[in-house]
Amino acid sequence: MDSQRLKQIIAAGIARHRAGDLPAAEMHYRQVLAADPAQADALNLLASLLLLQNRMAEAGELFARALAAKPGEAAFHFNYATYWRQLEQWEKALEVVQRALALRPYFPEALLSLAEIRLKLGDQDAADQAARQALLVKPTNSGAYLVLARCALQRGDTARASTYYQQARTLRPDLAQALEHAAAKFTAAFDMDAAIDKYRELVLVEPAQAAHQRNLGALLAKRRDYDAALAALRTALQLDAANAQTHINLAMVLQKTGQIDAAITHYRAALALQPAWDEPRYGLAMLTGENTPSAMPATWIARLFDDYADTFDTHLTDKLAYQTPQLLLAAVQECPATAPAATGRLQIMDLGCGTGLCGPLFKPLADRLVGVDLAPRMIAKARARGVYDELHVAEATAALRQRRGEWDLIIAADVLLYFGDLDGLLVAATAALRPGGRLAFSIETHAGPGYRLNPSGRYAHSRAYIRQLAQAHALTVRHEAPVTLRQENEQPVPGLIFVLQR
Repeated sequence: MDSQRLKQIIAAGIARHRAGDLPAAEMHYRQVLAADPAQADALNLLASLLLLQNRMAEAGELFARALAAKPGEAAFHFNYATYWRQLEQWEKALEVVQRALALRPYFPEALLSLAEIRLKLGDQDAADQAARQALLVKPTNSGAYLVLARCALQRGDTARASTYYQQARTLRPDLAQALEHAAAKFTAAFDMDAAIDKYRELVLVEPAQAAHQRNLGALLAKRRDYDAALAALRTALQLDAANAQTHINLAMVLQKTGQIDAAITHYRAALALQPAWDEPRYGLAMLTGENTPSAMPATWIARLFDDYADTFDTHLTDKLAYQTPQLLLAAVQECPATAPAATGRLQIMDLGCGTGLCGPLFKPLADRLVGVDLAPRMIAKARARGVYDELHVAEATAALRQRRGEWDLIIAADVLLYFGDLDGLLVAATAALRPGGRLAFSIETHAGPGYRLNPSGRYAHSRAYIRQLAQAHALTVRHEAPVTLRQENEQPVPGLIFVLQR
């Protein structure tokens, strides 16, 4: 195949590449390489295409071959630097992009890449200098203004950063949308630091948008940067005083920082704006004792434990001296099944399994071990343990109702703490158990009647209340023992371990 024909096929591949038809483009590039394996342009183009598809190993090999065939081509070095950037190998990316600029000093895309890499490496002065060089070569380079803005923001110069962001936005009208998309992506991936960085940019790009300040405040609160969270949320409220979610977020941060009266004020404001919402009603009940709901709102539980998933195990075991799974196992072993299965092994449901701390302890007893939790990220952590036969994202009572007469043992480690009225849960649990099946659980205790909602947001139950429900549902109390569930604020949290049998 002559060189002219090869160029025609490459051109056809480039046309398909630009049109987004990557399979057709790949076919054209590979056709050229089948005829001439050292064709540098085809190697570089195919490597760039594979990079778009995250086919990293093959892309790296092809970039190296392209550069071996044509080492003096600055664009090839620039593309190869992009490959190393995608791998987050910043030092290698710096080395390669500098080669591109040595070959072509006024290469605007390479200058911008150099600025972005320098910023990633924490060299703000060098990043600033490279961005200014990129603007000298191409004054309409919006990316260079973004680097300048980010350098200024990292230095704490928000006024200058705001100016640069507005210049970037003038050149790139979709900038706010792109930043918002990135912030949402990082938030969904629970990369809080990256999401916060994007929202910090957004509030400078669109300073009049209350939603950006509200989202920034919520993320800062998750990172326990409460002063910054309060500042962002108060700014959001100044921009939109009628947003109930902002009032709720602000109330939650005020509550965590001990500003109870102010928190109550904002929960009341949220409830006035959205009378049907459970969350402000629950928040008020925690702090005032008014109109105690029967359970923590499911949305509150899911958000709480999804946010907690990454640090849940270490926080409980290292800081709170958490022992409930071990206490439950000991209680279950003290009162064995009266009608064991032929195998001697059990059908076990771990209700509210969280990250699966109970799983390894109860797995040796189980013929089948099934975990249920409201928080998807908790379920993902439990799955990583590799001990559960099934895992499901579901609400506890609903999960129990789905499988009647199926379980030899249902365990609930610190799950009933999020329910006040336990009647419906025990009805569902009784129906889910086989005759002779057992329900083992922990509760926080209090000396009064029934149950109460504590300022912590968890419910405490009386011993008499549990015994009354057990009698009402024909459940025999096989085990009851006072325990310390964990340490909180360096104080023991009193509780009870129960094993009830159908």
